[in-house]
Amino acid sequence: MEKVRAYEHFLQWLQTSSGQRFLQTEMQTIKRLSELWSGNYSLLLGAEFKDIKECGNFAHFNRVDFAQLNKRLPYDDGSFNAIFLPHLLQYHPEPQLLLAEMTRLLQPEGHLLISGLNPFGPLLAVNRWLLPNDRLLREGHYLSARQIKNDCLEEFNVVHSQYFARKLGLANGYVITAQMREAAMRPVSVKQKWVKSPALVSRIEV
Repeated sequence: MEKVRAYEHFLQWLQTSSGQRFLQTEMQTIKRLSELWSGNYSLLLGAEFKDIKECGNFAHFNRVDFAQLNKRLPYDDGSFNAIFLPHLLQYHPEPQLLLAEMTRLLQPEGHLLISGLNPFGPLLAVNRWLLPNDRLLREGHYLSARQIKNDCLEEFNVVHSQYFARKLGLANGYVITAQMREAAMRPVSVKQKWVKSPALVSRIEV
C-alpha cells in the first residue's frame, strides 16, 4: 500500500504547474522516439498518459492499473510489440519481477520504453532538501538511467536513451528505449508467484 500511495502522490505532483511542464517535455521526448516502434499491439502500465497513445501506429492499445502490477497479468506470452513503463520502476516494490513479466509479454525483438526521474537532477534535490514538508516526490525509490541500463535490462539491447527537462545543465528526467533480444529466455517462476486478476484490466481500441 505504501508504494501505491507514493505513486498516487507522484500523479498528484504531475497535476501541479511544475509537473505539467515536466510531463509536456517528457511526452515530446517520447514522441520523437516513436519511429522506433511498430506493430499492432501495445501495453501501457500505470496511469493513463493519454499522449502516449499517439506514439506509434498501434491498432490495439491496452492499459493496466498500477494496483494490478503485483500480479501475473492476464495476457499470453509474446502478446505485445511495445510496452510503456512511464515512472513505474521508481514506485514498484519489485522492479526486477515487473521487468521479468514484461519479458514474458513482449514479442521477440519487441520494444520496452522506460521513463523516470533522475535522482541526481535539481527537481528531486529541491523537493528532498528544500521542501521537507512536500511529500509528493519524496517516497519513490529513484533509479538512475545508468542503473537501469546496467542492472535491469539483461534480456534487452538498449536502443536509445535520452535525458530531458534540463535545468542548470542537469536533467530532471530520462527516457530509455530497449529492444528484447530474440533469444531471451522467458521466466517460468513468474507464473508461480503472481495470480491472474483480469477485472482490473482496461482495453482501449484506437
